[in-house]
Amino acid sequence: MQIAHYGGGEPYTDNKGPFKDRVEFVGNPKRRDGSILIKNLDFSDNGTFTCDAKNPPDIVGRPSNVRLLVFENCKLGN
Repeated sequence: MQIAHYGGGEPYTDNKGPFKDRVEFVGNPKRRDGSILIKNLDFSDNGTFTCDAKNPPDIVGRPSNVRLLVFENCKLGN
């Protein structure tokens, strides 16, 4: 499942599926930054995500993986 991609000078994010309306492209392709922001994380979002950047015909990179672990938000108090 693809949740975000950048093509033709524009970011495209998932408009269906489990990340609908929670993904924002925050990277800067001119700086080789393809960062995304996933909002309102839940335990069901835990998993390993793959980033696969390509810029045909000259750039073919190796995919990288990011493991996302969502923890309960604990508030420290008196």
